[in-house]
Amino acid sequence: MFDIRSMIDAHLASVADAVREAVAGADTNLATAVHEVRKALRRARAIVDLVGGELPRKERRAIRSALREVRRELGTARDHTVAPRVLAALEREAGDRDAVRAVVEASAAHAPDEPATRRALTAAATCATEQVMALHTALPPELDRSVLVDGVRSLYRDVRRARRAANESRRAFHEWRRRTKELTYQLDLLASLPGVADIGREIDKVNDVQGPVVDLIMVRDFVRHHRDQLDEETAARLLGVIDDRLSPLMKEARRAAKPAFKPRANDFARRLVEADGAAR
Repeated sequence: MFDIRSMIDAHLASVADAVREAVAGADTNLATAVHEVRKALRRARAIVDLVGGELPRKERRAIRSALREVRRELGTARDHTVAPRVLAALEREAGDRDAVRAVVEASAAHAPDEPATRRALTAAATCATEQVMALHTALPPELDRSVLVDGVRSLYRDVRRARRAANESRRAFHEWRRRTKELTYQLDLLASLPGVADIGREIDKVNDVQGPVVDLIMVRDFVRHHRDQLDEETAARLLGVIDDRLSPLMKEARRAAKPAFKPRANDFARRLVEADGAAR
């Protein structure tokens, strides 16, 4: 019989290992370490949501909150790593090197320094280890397949709602992206169950169209935050270039994701059950 609890424990251990390995590699590439730690923390959040129905509510909230806080601490470092690349592409489109350079220089002055980022990485590693242990301890000794199906169904329902809300709102689009990533991690975890491996491919493709949109949203915030470093006309021109790209990309991402999120949550969960059952 396939041991669901052992599978969850193995994935929790892999999260803790990934964080430790990333922190150990920070001397080689600090930006990569930040990215890998944030990804591991997101995977941990996905596992919490997957089996959250089996946890005491207070424990579930505490673990989620702790993971969210340390991930946010690394968010600024991540943004300052990605922004120059996105702004370089924007420079080619805007044709205004001086304006883009002014934003890059202004934002660099507010970037977290290396010691601060290293401290945040260390805190994240400690938190990940503690929360993985807390989750391991709080879970019952045995888990049924239905727990996993219920967890995926709940998150899939949230992602569908977030997609609808992302029609016009940039904040809602960002939330849609975050929740879609977590759904992808849940389906990756479930891929070790027989017959389920192919289910997540449609969802995984959605991340590819969401990524450029989220990067532009972040850079738009950069320009707005540092617009006092630019003259009003230049700032307006840069924001105009971003918005001209952003609006159609948001619509295209929602359109491209429609087939993946067309099934209702119960229908999507039924596909998982049927795929697993057919393979046994």
